[in-house]
Amino acid sequence: MTAAASEPPAARRPYDSPVRRQRASETRERILDVISNPNIAYILMMIGIYGLIFEFMNPGALVPGTIGAICLLAGLYALALLPVNYAGLGLIVLGLGLMVAEAFTPSFGILGVGGVAAFALGAAILVDTEAPDFQISWAVIGAVAAWLQGSPSVTLDLDVMPRRDLDNAERLASALNALSAQPRGSDKPTELEGADFLGWRSQSFDTDAGPIDVVPHALDLLTGGRPH
Repeated sequence: MTAAASEPPAARRPYDSPVRRQRASETRERILDVISNPNIAYILMMIGIYGLIFEFMNPGALVPGTIGAICLLAGLYALALLPVNYAGLGLIVLGLGLMVAEAFTPSFGILGVGGVAAFALGAAILVDTEAPDFQISWAVIGAVAAWLQGSPSVTLDLDVMPRRDLDNAERLASALNALSAQPRGSDKPTELEGADFLGWRSQSFDTDAGPIDVVPHALDLLTGGRPH
């Protein structure tokens, strides 16, 4: 029998000692305790979703997508350890979708407000238990909702909200004509007039300076176009 074979197992494999196994187990339990906190799981999931959204909006950036995928998987793993209410999860997804749509669709803030409301309600009922330790803090819900609704996003267009009077509308038409504006999706040359902008509908144009959306002024919507 060789000397190496006669050594006790602990001497040959110090990395596999009971103390090291116990420490590794304790470290793993600490990590799981942290990410299974409903507030941490919720924040991880939000970072993950928005990281992937930013990656899709900027293909090839890699950093948002990588961080987002890691955070989303960690958040979903944590949610699997919690009693999740799927109606709450659905409301969160709906709220995120509405807030993303707000960045691309002129809606006078309606989609954004609806998204924040659905998002906050979903977060409030996400964890289906009455135990206080498993509830998501309202401070965390409010902070994340405010950050998501207020976070900048690149929409690559310009939104114009002109006051609803003829002189102002004619100046807008003249400026758009100088930029060779055409209704989005139309190939026919168009000569715009001030009267085209006295209605209540939103209009989208492709111009030499890039996409421009013309939407009714918020005050005009509230007052019905009366002087204010």
